[in-house]
Amino acid sequence: MKRRNFLDRAVRLATASGAYGALSQLQLISSATAASSIVDDDYKALICLFLPGGIDSFNVLIPDSGHEERTNYEISREAIAISSSDLLSLSGTEKFGVHPKLSSVPSLYENSKLAFLTNVGSLVQPVPNVADALQALSGQGGLALPPSIGSHNDQQNLWQTLNFTGGDPSGWLSRLGAQAEAFSRDSPFAHIAINQQFDGQLGGQPAPITVRPDGVSKLHSSSDYSYDVWEQHLEEIWEGCADFEHAQRNKLEQVFASKSVRAASGASQFADEFDQISNSSTSSLGIDVLADSNTNNSLAIAMKSILAGQRLGLKRQTLFISLGGWDHHQGIVNQLSSGLSSLNNVLRQINEFIEQTGLNITLFTASDFGRTLKPNTSGGSTRIGTDHAWGGNHMIVGKDVLGGQVYGEFPSLELLTDPDNPTATVRDFDGRGRLIPTTSLDQYYAVLAKWFGVPDEKLGLILPSFSGVNPIFPQLNPAFLPI
Repeated sequence: MKRRNFLDRAVRLATASGAYGALSQLQLISSATAASSIVDDDYKALICLFLPGGIDSFNVLIPDSGHEERTNYEISREAIAISSSDLLSLSGTEKFGVHPKLSSVPSLYENSKLAFLTNVGSLVQPVPNVADALQALSGQGGLALPPSIGSHNDQQNLWQTLNFTGGDPSGWLSRLGAQAEAFSRDSPFAHIAINQQFDGQLGGQPAPITVRPDGVSKLHSSSDYSYDVWEQHLEEIWEGCADFEHAQRNKLEQVFASKSVRAASGASQFADEFDQISNSSTSSLGIDVLADSNTNNSLAIAMKSILAGQRLGLKRQTLFISLGGWDHHQGIVNQLSSGLSSLNNVLRQINEFIEQTGLNITLFTASDFGRTLKPNTSGGSTRIGTDHAWGGNHMIVGKDVLGGQVYGEFPSLELLTDPDNPTATVRDFDGRGRLIPTTSLDQYYAVLAKWFGVPDEKLGLILPSFSGVNPIFPQLNPAFLPI
């Protein structure tokens, strides 16, 4: 094979297989795990369940009767407030309930398998009060705020990269992977995206593999190279790499070509394991949840990807699932109920999978932002909706989760009525219930990263606000996972 043809083919195949973009943030977490903490059975999987559009999460976790914010809730939520008699109450002294469509949540919560983290959002630094926020929003200086609050694209990017300053664009899960010793940076199947690419896994090595219902996407789309063509040329490329190494020619070309082929070969290996699991009878696998026709399709793919990773000896995996349909500017009552019914099934099914396999898995939710407490009137009373806001509530489910608790500071649900003289406790900055977060993304992700195996001294390589001697945010205490 001519040298020029080999290089051209290697570059094009590497690009097709995703190896060219392999500088992902998820890797940073993997390198940070101390080697001394790794044991043979030390497997952990971290699943990001992203809810694009901005979920109305203050009608997910709701003050019940007797809670000090119940009156503010009823006033601010108006026609979309859920009555105490319809709530599914959570055990404990905090007097919370959940939406009636989340029928599995009370049991998971009471059995310490599920926790809430309240009023989370993108923050550059703590925002102690509404007055400071209003000053910054008006352009009069003071605090630094995240860019484009309320923008889907910008806020989704922040949730996935934590790139507040235009600096490192890599995904935070990619950086996570790079800092955990138990995370295999040579395994191209350690980051799994279900059905679509996830920016939170991009920018590092290895690049994520996309898995769809028909199996593993071994190559990204390319007009020049199908998988069959790639297979035909794989042996030639390996021979080309060997020739270069033997001749001690261009080292960069050697490394690039070798890594490219290794990535593609690893994807093929993972694909074979995934297909074998998919073709096995559910009875032979012994996992009832995979036999359930109601199991969420994306979650079933994630489960099979975890089993394939187990067969290949992985110690750490990150997985991304998107469950869409949360931008409810109209028709929120029916649409939120439908969405939460689907979300409830995912939470129930991942817990069943954990119980049936004994695997150490943590699933956490994420979303663009919360929504306004005060509904809009754009569609009339039957089509009422809510609009983009800021802080919101999230759920964490898993084997190690210290559940049965609402973590973080539940905010006042009082609406701002006098911008010139806001009360000390109000967190709404515009009169419509756009709540300033009391917990930052960095604090949320720091708990997940430390559980994954990243020591304190490496957190700053993953989460910008934890770099330096004096972190911008304190770590959550108590935390929703053992760290």
